[in-house]
Amino acid sequence: DWGGLTFSLELVPELDAEHLFLLNGRPGPESDEAIRELTSSPLWQNLPAVAAGNVYPIRRDGWLSAAVLANEQKLRDILNALAP
Repeated sequence: DWGGLTFSLELVPELDAEHLFLLNGRPGPESDEAIRELTSSPLWQNLPAVAAGNVYPIRRDGWLSAAVLANEQKLRDILNALAP
């Protein structure tokens, strides 16, 4: 209902990307625990982006909106991550 994607750890190896932006979808202990479970998994640790240090935690503010100002914030977040 909030537009996020839920997937099992078995699908993590399919995240074959050079860069990953990690968005904690909902604030709170359940979501924080899910992020800890994901990032401590050997499946996560073996991803090329993780091995290269190309994982960028992103604040959820604005990322769940398609508003103009939110899109500008997304671009700023991406630029700051890729070209600090």
